[in-house]
Amino acid sequence: SVMSLSKDKEASDKEASEAVEPETVDHLSEDGNESSEPEVSFLHRFSSALSLSTGKEAPDEDTQTSESTVEGTLPPSPHPPPGSLDKDDVLQIDTEPACDSAPALSKDSTSDGNSTPAKPKTPKKVVNSTVDAEMEKGPAYVEFKEATSRVGSSHWQVPSLKYLHIKLLEGICPAMDITGTSDPFVVVNTGMHNWQSKTIDETLLPIWDEEAIIAVIDPADIEGGAAIPKCMQQDFVQIECWDADLTQDDIIATVKIPFKDIPGYKEPIPEADVPAVWYTLEVEDTLVDAFMDSGVGKLMTSFLAPDPETPAKKEKQKTKKGGQKVARVHDLAGQGDPDARGEGSCRLKFAIWFDHEYLPNLPPIIGQLHVALENCHLQRRPGKAQRRPMMVINYGKHWVRVATDENSHALYDNTFTFAVQEPSEILTVAVYDDRSDMLIPHGPLFMGKFRVRTSTLPTNKKVSTQQPIYKLVGGKPRLNGKVNVSLTLESAGNVPIVAAMFAPPLSDHRYWNPIPEDQEKKINAIYRRAERAFLLEQGGEMGLDEDMVDPILEDKKVVFKMSAFKANIQRLVEALGPLGQAASHFDDLCEWKDFNYSLKVNICVCLSIWFSHYLAHICVLMLLRAFLKGYFVPGGPGSKVAPMDAGLYGGVDKEASAKEFVQQLEEEGVKTEGKEKKDDDTDDEQTKSLLEEYKAMMGLLSTIQEGLGMGAGMLERLGCFHTWAEPRVSGIITIIFVAVLCLLNQLPIRPILIGVALFVLRHPKLRDPIPPPPVNMIFRLPSRADKML
Repeated sequence: SVMSLSKDKEASDKEASEAVEPETVDHLSEDGNESSEPEVSFLHRFSSALSLSTGKEAPDEDTQTSESTVEGTLPPSPHPPPGSLDKDDVLQIDTEPACDSAPALSKDSTSDGNSTPAKPKTPKKVVNSTVDAEMEKGPAYVEFKEATSRVGSSHWQVPSLKYLHIKLLEGICPAMDITGTSDPFVVVNTGMHNWQSKTIDETLLPIWDEEAIIAVIDPADIEGGAAIPKCMQQDFVQIECWDADLTQDDIIATVKIPFKDIPGYKEPIPEADVPAVWYTLEVEDTLVDAFMDSGVGKLMTSFLAPDPETPAKKEKQKTKKGGQKVARVHDLAGQGDPDARGEGSCRLKFAIWFDHEYLPNLPPIIGQLHVALENCHLQRRPGKAQRRPMMVINYGKHWVRVATDENSHALYDNTFTFAVQEPSEILTVAVYDDRSDMLIPHGPLFMGKFRVRTSTLPTNKKVSTQQPIYKLVGGKPRLNGKVNVSLTLESAGNVPIVAAMFAPPLSDHRYWNPIPEDQEKKINAIYRRAERAFLLEQGGEMGLDEDMVDPILEDKKVVFKMSAFKANIQRLVEALGPLGQAASHFDDLCEWKDFNYSLKVNICVCLSIWFSHYLAHICVLMLLRAFLKGYFVPGGPGSKVAPMDAGLYGGVDKEASAKEFVQQLEEEGVKTEGKEKKDDDTDDEQTKSLLEEYKAMMGLLSTIQEGLGMGAGMLERLGCFHTWAEPRVSGIITIIFVAVLCLLNQLPIRPILIGVALFVLRHPKLRDPIPPPPVNMIFRLPSRADKML
């Protein structure tokens, strides 16, 4: 229809396209002010021409440009209307000319929808067009974007972690003790992470042969406008050499190396290309140096000089290499010339580089998650005063604070778009009551939150849900309000999402060369503290504080709570429910308390034994029936978002009153005052011992709580298959069951089972440290831990 426009229309459209930019052409065609007839926009003309070569129908202007979208199922587009396109749009238009002058749309070019080409089967494309590039690449995704017609929000992105790899070999140290030797050790400081080497006693030529992975956050990676906490402001690594003493350690020398000068700062570099070199450290002026250089110090050194053979013995030390102790000789051993040995100075030999092999194995962006906030309803404050709802959204490294509304019934028009890389990432929406309007201003009061795992959402389908907001008060859930939100997982298809589900979460290098357990625990703890410090640094009117951040970050810490302990026990009991019921019914079955039931079971057992060669068929049919039963649930799989699980805590406390809520607020104030007040009795040794015993007991209970949660979570993930909690994986397994059922008579079941058993029980030397795809997939499935309060 576009190609059959009249020649008169062709001239007017050509004048409009040459007089204004493509965005303005689109805008004018939408308004219809420059022509009596409705004009066709640039995007529609280009897509129409493109459809001639592809054979596909051109999409309408108001629809998404991605072929993966489903008409009528997506939320309102977060992109601005035609005529106000900018460089951040998903589909960009190249407004800059490719040469000295802008390319004119000739009659031979099929980009102009008003021209009639001689050969419509082989249309000519626009040269050097950004639209061509974007269409060839496929769907383009944004990292983060917000669309709203009201007050906007504040957005922050937590900087990613880098890994600094250091191999400390040996060094040369000046004499710091009156015996003419030193007890050196090395400290590496990146601003947020300190690592200390072992101490080598009584030597001037220490040999360490140590290796460490150190956490680094480069301030250059922090997006502009975000406040940088003190722990992230350091843009260099500081390496210090110290002398260990009984009373106080003395610093010997330091060296600072900027991050940008370290190999691997921008591009990955192989470990073999990073040689160990000698670094000269700047010797610090200390009182020990002044005393050793004085006449008294030299006199005492002459009297207390060690045996001449002692330094030579220290030049050959036993170090660990490959898990075994081997004798290694210092590079400068046997050189008697003090100048050649560098005595009096401090030098270290080490290799240092940014190791990209330890970075997370994140796939490319596989889709976008659209979160459209619609409204929020909170119960009134004690005294019937209006609450002021405020929301904080967390998705991966993205944090968003939505502006405060002045009404308990808040209406929103905010749509947030997040890039999806990890399909098991959890979206968290927390709701607060902004109490800064009180006579005595208070911090925001946490009202509750809900969490949604990305992989549980269907692809390219809008899911509107109403989520209740629960909060634990005295170990019982309390309903504080409701939030209406629409969620859409937009992707080019299910294949990229399923592939990401089966991919290992870490790089292959981390499985073959894992970070030592103690170092990895320290890195994780340091990054949690750094993340919290970064978020709390974003203050101001639309910033964050600890009352907003801690209720979201608390899920990442393992802290013993009696409510969580009971909830995990309840999860484990319910996950083992079928087995427990079978065990409880076994006694009744054997005692024939129900004659008909026992008779049926005995008949089924006899038939199963007699027709044992059909046992595999029966098992597959039962599993297939369970899968199909889970598929035909009301609304289909993935059509509903489950709320936070209040049943784990005995159900919602419906008898809550305003008086109890005020008492709870008063208790919070008492607890806050108690934290600020110092206890004068903590110096008592008995009190300290009791506190240590209490901490040890709480640590043990936390471990038990975590173990119960892990066991229940594994059983719940396995139960996700037939409940279609993750519809894509359940669909694949259903297809596999159908194929197995069809080929069951042709497959050698016994050899296959023997092969599987031998594979599972194979020798450790034959095992691959990289987990197989099914294991990666299982650990990405949802569990009730996502819905725990």
